Amino acid sequence: MMKHLFVMLFTKSFVFLTACLAFSVSTLQADVFELRSGGTISGTLLNDPSSNVFKIQTYDGVVLEISSGRIKQKITIPAEVQKIYQSMAGKEDTVALHRAVSLELNRDYTDLARAHRERVVELDPSEENWNALGGHFQDPKSGEWLPRELINKRKGLVKAGKGWDTPQSQAISKSEERRKIAIAEMNKQIDREWKNLKEKAPKGPIAMEFFRNLNDPLAIPRLEKLLFEDLRNGDFLLPILAKMPGNTANGVFLRLSMQSSNAELSNVAMELLNRTAESRENAFQFYLGILDRALHGDKKVSVNMSEFDRAASNLQGFADKRAIPTLIDSLVSTTTVTQKDPGTQSINSNGNVSMGTGTTRTSVIPVKHPTALATLVELANGANFQFDQVQWRIWYAKTFAKSNLNLRRDE
Repeated sequence: MMKHLFVMLFTKSFVFLTACLAFSVSTLQADVFELRSGGTISGTLLNDPSSNVFKIQTYDGVVLEISSGRIKQKITIPAEVQKIYQSMAGKEDTVALHRAVSLELNRDYTDLARAHRERVVELDPSEENWNALGGHFQDPKSGEWLPRELINKRKGLVKAGKGWDTPQSQAISKSEERRKIAIAEMNKQIDREWKNLKEKAPKGPIAMEFFRNLNDPLAIPRLEKLLFEDLRNGDFLLPILAKMPGNTANGVFLRLSMQSSNAELSNVAMELLNRTAESRENAFQFYLGILDRALHGDKKVSVNMSEFDRAASNLQGFADKRAIPTLIDSLVSTTTVTQKDPGTQSINSNGNVSMGTGTTRTSVIPVKHPTALATLVELANGANFQFDQVQWRIWYAKTFAKSNLNLRRDE
């Protein structure tokens, strides 16, 4: 009866499990030998295990002689497994039998238990049994139950650890990993040569040559770190960053123009941002975005007035009239101030002094921004209405309104 548990079970990873299912119950009392060429032989070894030739008597009395080199390993069937299969002898091959055996084996022999669940599906391929088996999904078009692995492969997915992923995502992950390794190697080399700059020949000149020829964007984060650790390094590092391809170092220049307390370095950064049309546009939008977020962004987020004024001032280096409406709105902002009035003292009829708790007042006060005004006047070709936003808006409407509108009706 057990020979009906079958060919599909021979694909299991643990050979002793498939051996249990591939032979009769009486065979479980014998030894099982796995062949290097594939398959197994069940029987009793009649001679010394150290012999060059094994004499194996099968359960039907046939004696086989096989070279020991052809035997991969001897498989021992656990006693508890033998006991379970002996209890199945003579019983009908039913769904109930295999379901009960799978439950009994599931604690210690999960692969063997799954083999019996597969047999349950063979005998009764219902949706309930397929779901109990797990790892399979029903094709909505054909109704066929297919292994998850096959479905994922049909979708073009690839195995990724314990899950599945797209080839594109895997390629990106591998690329990012290679990039991390390359950055780590670059950082190590920069740190070594930075230290060697102070050394005499031959290390010093070699380090100088390394930095003179350095134009790999992977080096930018480490160079930026060295720059902001000590701005006195700017004279040496900025020319190196300026040689980086395209606009890859623009982020460093933007941060330097916003954060540096060294006016000379900030001006150099602004000049570098003005080199190309693309870098100019990026810088313009960056500074304008800071003002716009302060004016129209999340009101719960406090505005850094120092950053606000710095961005307004930097816009002077990018004479672009598109900034005028935002600058007009930026002339005056408001801030909320909370003040607590001191409590008052009073003397009652008994001569006792009592102190009041006082009151808390909240007021909104205007804050003027001279940097925004200076940039606005620069763009307005001499017009200057100070901090009067209403007059500025009237001027803007008159100056930039389309004046070629024909109001006459056609006759």
